Amino acid sequence: MCIKSMKSTAVILCSILVSCAAVYADDAIKIESYNKIGSDIVKITDDSSAFAGMYDRFVTDITSDRVDAGIDAKMQLTTNEWGRPDAISLNKDKWDWYAAFRPVRDVTLGFSTNYWLAGSYLVIEDDNIAGGKMGSDGFTAAYSGIPGLTLAVTAPFGFDEESDGPDKFDDKDAEPEKYFTAGIGGEYNFKDKVFLGVTVHDAANDDTRGWGVYGSFVPSDSFVLYAGYGYRDKEGLCDVSGNNLVNASFKFTPGVFLFEGDYITNINGDKGNAADCDIFYAAADIGYNVTDEVLIEAGGTVHAEYGNADKGKYVLKPALIYTHKTLGEFKVEADITWIDQNFDNMCFPLYWKYSF
Repeated sequence: MCIKSMKSTAVILCSILVSCAAVYADDAIKIESYNKIGSDIVKITDDSSAFAGMYDRFVTDITSDRVDAGIDAKMQLTTNEWGRPDAISLNKDKWDWYAAFRPVRDVTLGFSTNYWLAGSYLVIEDDNIAGGKMGSDGFTAAYSGIPGLTLAVTAPFGFDEESDGPDKFDDKDAEPEKYFTAGIGGEYNFKDKVFLGVTVHDAANDDTRGWGVYGSFVPSDSFVLYAGYGYRDKEGLCDVSGNNLVNASFKFTPGVFLFEGDYITNINGDKGNAADCDIFYAAADIGYNVTDEVLIEAGGTVHAEYGNADKGKYVLKPALIYTHKTLGEFKVEADITWIDQNFDNMCFPLYWKYSF
């Protein structure tokens, strides 16, 4: 998406909100925005070092009783192999927007509005498994009139295409088949302690139709657990996807300490047991609050195959986070990466995140 298109979308979203808010003049409009400037600073390998580029991410959410709208845009300065600035562009993978309207109580009509099942969340990654999305990427209607229950149906903006494959007898001039990849989902909230949900994606295509079951458990303010299973999750997360995708994540904050963990794996669909998993991603993080403003962390990630873990990717991530009441959050990290048991590179991610 080009910058001009991004600006046009922003104008449209703001116009929707202002127009609808004018109809419901009693609605209080709330605006929450933050900007995040960051860079990996330098990428160091065995035989070279180079500037790693930088980025600027802007997120804003405008909400009221009747209307919501928001934009998430990330500009990035990329570099070439010698570390010289190459281009300034919009990161299309990180670009997102939404607009939602509640014509009556308990009914929400939204465009590109995300509805994530709680159990699809990964704490350290701060993202959701793709299969846990019960509404987005099109027009979504959600209903929450039954206490504790939310239901959603999504109609996509366009059609997915699928060719017949490289068969020499196929008509090369024939157009690919088109599928209306609608999705449905629902989640039940048990007194804000337990969340259970189901989602179905690509419902109209037998070849790609998938489903997922996700849940979360919140027994106290200091502990939360997320888990789920997705069938035919072709997107997944952290470069792990497949026909049988399992995810788990937790966060435990006893006093001044912090313990977090993420786990995703693709279980072999033929044998169906943990010993025959194909690939997995795991992340762990231990933190200590030195003061109310300073947090130190020691963490790392692993991305590898079962039975061949020495050929995987390992990253060690010590970090320091400083939070100022008015200036915002600052984080400095050192990422040391090994691939196939050999040192690959080292970089120093840092960012400044502030709200306004």
